[in-house]
Amino acid sequence: RMKFLNIPDIGSANVEISTNCNAACPLCPRNYNGYSVRDNFPLRDMTLAEFKILLDPVLVHPKFILALCGTYGDPCANKQILDILSYVDKNYPHVTIILSSNASMKTPKWWAELAKIKNIKIEFALDGLADTHHIYRQNTNWQKVIDNATAFIQAGGYAIWQFIQFEHNKHQFNECKELSKNLGFAEFKHFDDNRSD
Repeated sequence: RMKFLNIPDIGSANVEISTNCNAACPLCPRNYNGYSVRDNFPLRDMTLAEFKILLDPVLVHPKFILALCGTYGDPCANKQILDILSYVDKNYPHVTIILSSNASMKTPKWWAELAKIKNIKIEFALDGLADTHHIYRQNTNWQKVIDNATAFIQAGGYAIWQFIQFEHNKHQFNECKELSKNLGFAEFKHFDDNRSD
């Protein structure tokens, strides 16, 4: 017998709010091995109006988790990201927001403002130290990510260091974990999803 899911029972969603990104990661499906965006790839941001239509029915769940982790883009590249986050914060303050970003865009001041959003956790993609991070996270700047993360943390934000293990950075695992503690990251999240090949 087929069981149907009621919309109010949906307790989490990962929403792609932008296909724009400043990075050129080699294994990202949006580009050709880190070099130029694929032909006919649709570059667009979800508007606040579209977000409301899509998410309002499910955000009412009392323990809803909203993940903004782009597969085709970085959520922070969306020009209406602050409007979207403020909307959730004001109208659904019970929602936990987990935002994943390469964080090599915007300013420290901008990131510090994000700390004012209730129940937000930011996953900062930091795949190594200054000498290795850019190997996979092409077109990003390690120091800029650290500066942005530090501003967010110092403003009271809950930061997560997200470390993807590769052959070129695995020797830095312990040093990155220790640095994350020293900088005040709340968590150190790591995984090896076989991207090394």
